[in-house]
Amino acid sequence: MLQLAHVLAALPGAGLQWRVEEFEGFGPAVGALPAADRERLFDGDHRFASWEALTSFAAGLEQTIWCTLVGARDGRDEITVIAFDSSEWEVRVPDELAGAVRAVLEG
Repeated sequence: MLQLAHVLAALPGAGLQWRVEEFEGFGPAVGALPAADRERLFDGDHRFASWEALTSFAAGLEQTIWCTLVGARDGRDEITVIAFDSSEWEVRVPDELAGAVRAVLEG
């Protein structure tokens, strides 16, 4: 099963502002969040302070069931990561990044 941490490792996400629009999953990372952050995460209104915070969170997940993450720069969405029912992922990136991201995810 593909994990969120593996998907994020394929992306050039540093420098983007990351927000969670939808999340359902579990693992130590979820329990380690402060209660207010955990509530915003499950309500689809959580923003990660940095790429490092997001990748650290993802490393502590055991399973991502449903998830929509959006990375934006200057208010413009650049990368979208969507997980469907733990088994299917959709990653939307600018055309110039698509080949490199596909190679990492399929490799």
